[in-house]
Amino acid sequence: MIGVLSTTMASAASDTPDAHASLGLCVGSGEETRARSVFAIPPDADDGWVWCRARDPEGMHRMFAQIVHYLRDVELGNVEPDVVGDDRTRVLSDPLEECPSQEHNPEYYERIARPTSLQAITHRIVHCEYAQPALFEQDMLQLFSNARTWYGLGTPGYKEMVTLQRLFQQLTPARGSMLDGAGTKHVKSRANDIDLVDLRRAGAKATDYFASSAYGPGNEPTTTYEAHTLLDSAWYKGRAYRVGDWAHFMNPVDPSRPIVGQIFRVYKRRDVPSVFLTACWYYRPEQTSHASSRSFYENEVLKTGIFGEHTLEDIVEEVLVLFHTKYARARPKAAYSAPDAPVYIVESKYDVRNAEFHKIQSWASCVPAEVRGKHTPMDLFAVPSELPERGPSLLIRNAHAPGFGQLLEHAKNYEEPYEYRDLFDTGYHEEAPAASAPASAPAPVRPPVASLSATHPDRLRAYAGFHMVASDVARRTSPASYAAIQQAILQNPDMPTGELMALSVQHAVPDGLLARLRDAARSAGVLSDVKPSAVPSGLSLAPSIAAHHAEATFSPLPRATGTFTAHPADLFRHDPEGKTLWYAAPPLDGWRTSTAVQDGSTHLPLPSLAYMYEMVRRS
Repeated sequence: MIGVLSTTMASAASDTPDAHASLGLCVGSGEETRARSVFAIPPDADDGWVWCRARDPEGMHRMFAQIVHYLRDVELGNVEPDVVGDDRTRVLSDPLEECPSQEHNPEYYERIARPTSLQAITHRIVHCEYAQPALFEQDMLQLFSNARTWYGLGTPGYKEMVTLQRLFQQLTPARGSMLDGAGTKHVKSRANDIDLVDLRRAGAKATDYFASSAYGPGNEPTTTYEAHTLLDSAWYKGRAYRVGDWAHFMNPVDPSRPIVGQIFRVYKRRDVPSVFLTACWYYRPEQTSHASSRSFYENEVLKTGIFGEHTLEDIVEEVLVLFHTKYARARPKAAYSAPDAPVYIVESKYDVRNAEFHKIQSWASCVPAEVRGKHTPMDLFAVPSELPERGPSLLIRNAHAPGFGQLLEHAKNYEEPYEYRDLFDTGYHEEAPAASAPASAPAPVRPPVASLSATHPDRLRAYAGFHMVASDVARRTSPASYAAIQQAILQNPDMPTGELMALSVQHAVPDGLLARLRDAARSAGVLSDVKPSAVPSGLSLAPSIAAHHAEATFSPLPRATGTFTAHPADLFRHDPEGKTLWYAAPPLDGWRTSTAVQDGSTHLPLPSLAYMYEMVRRS
């Protein structure tokens, strides 16, 4: 289990106004996650605990006994059919039956604060000691938490315990998981609690380790689903999960390494019971393909552009992922993150298709838009700690497991920061090769200023909206996929929903986002009167940066004095007074825009709204 870094906190420092305020931005959902006491739950409230119709103790405990029976019935051969020999009939729950002897295994009691066992829980069931279903579930979840802590991430024991936990959660659905997006209950009205447990067990697929799907790192999803009803939050096992929260999700490809994911959407689907979550996946170093010389932080994960769909029952536990600039300086206050939650550090993004790494320049661009402005109260460290040590990945040790990447001998082992030239430095002149340099270069001709009209503000708003959606698409996929999407929309501006869905599956971008891109492009006028043409092999600066999940910083133009001597500045449009026209957004190569510059091929967007309003005011 990945432990929380133990460092003295300075709570008082975090209460200082404006002191390190940015540390709390983009950390989780920004909402309290502390669970309510089971004794404070109203009778009709749904806090995500198992839905139990029985109100008498005997009826409830018969349901609990049936759940424990199914857990004890799982053999290794059920989940791994390829296993042969005596190991095939080994019961996965055997290590949970009893706690180890304190005399022979004192280390267990040093690491496990609240020991319990399956036999102890069975004793309480037999004697009807659980006053509420939530108390039974708390004991079971504590049992699985102890097992995960003892075995440790990536071990066979961890894999088997997480598999049993996923089956337990399949057998204990909350009330909200029994309804679909239309509010229809998918269970017979006459079915009792034991019938419900039997029905859930029959629907659980053992060969997928009881997960809701077969997708995981190494077997990425290719299908997106449309939400019928979006939810602000979903309660599960006494805790509310919201957009921005982090969790370990069941990984059917390799259950010993749960998927680290951040929730981007909470919703219900039509005609399918359960509550669904769309999560952005973060890969572990061994799940990437990289150079043998590349090193990683301990507990490092890497953001990907992969979004997977999960049910609430796929959640293994709450985790926390911190950007490297925050990791060494603070942790969320106890009410906003579980103190014992595993903590990961993130510094880079990983392009799954091209096996490329890119440094994250803006953490805010990586989290859901809904939480970018939310502040999470933080406890600052009295003294900033050092970042974890770097070391090679498991691939160097010849470790192999499903979903693992591979060593790439010719891959770069670091991200080279691109140094952008300061084109607006008056002392800078780009030198051309001597063989191609003309004898005398003609003086640059500035393009004429377009006449202002009443429709300009609307056109500017439309272009700004289009640029935002296009950049969002570019951030979610690779440059090659972005170019393919762009070309497909240019060739067919009236692309129907069916073709959009096919494009969505091919490039792993939500079809709803592609529909927004098509509509925004049409509104901005970038699709009108455009003949399909080959998309250039190199994207312009803006989509390239967006596609690689990075940002650039550019130097401002010098104060306008009427005439520029440096020829790069002459490519920009100017007003009658010789002042530079400023633009609302950078150009997007391949899309039609309003005005072409001197060379006739590079297009620029319209001037900004602020400039337009100022010109109207002056006139």
